[in-house]
Amino acid sequence: MAGGLIAVRWTPWSRLILCVIAAVALHAFIGQRVAEHMAEFGDTSAMPQRMEVAYVRDMEVTAPTSVAALPSVRAASPSQRIERAPLAPSRAASQPELQPEPQPEPQPEPQPERV
Repeated sequence: MAGGLIAVRWTPWSRLILCVIAAVALHAFIGQRVAEHMAEFGDTSAMPQRMEVAYVRDMEVTAPTSVAALPSVRAASPSQRIERAPLAPSRAASQPELQPEPQPEPQPEPQPERV
């Protein structure tokens, strides 16, 4: 009677074999499901038409096409130049940021007590 209440002790080899059998069974099940789904996608009527290719034994050398020269850019005359406003000096990196002091929150006035 006590033998049925004691848990079975699995040796390391038996645990390894059990894990391998479980992994193989799981892979077989998933592989079968994937194969079924791939069979559904096997419809070749949706495939695009094949491209026709012609192979050439010799290629003739042709002159390169001429490239049009870029138009030259003229510098603007001093009278046409736009004067820009001078930039404000930026603060130094070591200068600390100045933050405004926080304003105290206004305190609500106490309500008069009713008697």
